[in-house]
Amino acid sequence: MKFHRASSASKDIARYLAGIVPILPCDTVVTYAPTAHSRIRKRGFDQSKLIAKELARLKGLKFISVFERVSSTRQLGANRKQRFEQANSSFKVRRVLDDTDKILIIDDVTTSGATIEALAKLAKKSGATTVDASVFAQVTD
Repeated sequence: MKFHRASSASKDIARYLAGIVPILPCDTVVTYAPTAHSRIRKRGFDQSKLIAKELARLKGLKFISVFERVSSTRQLGANRKQRFEQANSSFKVRRVLDDTDKILIIDDVTTSGATIEALAKLAKKSGATTVDASVFAQVTD
């Protein structure tokens, strides 16, 4: 999807995830792990955002861009320790959730889980009591 600029694949991926994501409370907010701005400019889209928006639509949930990437450090090729260090300083809360304390974070690929862990920590600090995540693919270290 992201390396061949196939943004339309986001709908198929979201449909797949909708079939395996459990029933969530109706006040759950769907958000995503944001991609670096340089890669969005290169591809023309943020793949995780597209998947999250479509998944929210399919599940009848609210979509909000909660996080913002503040670093363009690339995790590709980094070892596990480096990934966790990078992820902890790569994001900030863009929008505080006022009307819910439940969020579902969507990411396209996980390797170490560092990104999801960093975003979950930020969500908890921002008042979320329930943080779930769904990832489409996993790459092993």
